Amino acid sequence: FFEMKKQILIICLVVVLLVTGGLLFCYFYGQEGHVKHAERTIGSSEHFTKDELNMAADFITEYFRQNFKGCKLQSLTFDEQRSERAKGNNYNSPDTVVLFSDFNVYPTSGTPENYAKKNHDFNWILRRVENGVNGWELLTWGY
Repeated sequence: FFEMKKQILIICLVVVLLVTGGLLFCYFYGQEGHVKHAERTIGSSEHFTKDELNMAADFITEYFRQNFKGCKLQSLTFDEQRSERAKGNNYNSPDTVVLFSDFNVYPTSGTPENYAKKNHDFNWILRRVENGVNGWELLTWGY
């Protein structure tokens, strides 16, 4: 009788571990990018209104949520001087803006272990357009 109880207990523990493992797998591999608690800092601009810059930040936040699975957006920042410097010659248009983000990449997101870190100064280059999402079009992103 004691041996049967022991077997039932072991089976129950295995089932609990399998269910827990399955839930953790679904949680880390099946979710969208985390954006809920991202800090947003939007400075003033001579070229764009505060609303336009917030719509650009909304665009980036939604893009991140949909496309950066297993990552967590920490901050999204606009600073006009940094933005102008980051444009360089390739994107030097009055309708172009650069925003900067920090985010975490988790090893569970399917990335190699050496990418599991905080990424600083990740650039998002957008152009103001009439028919874009929130009035913006993403030109490129990266370092």
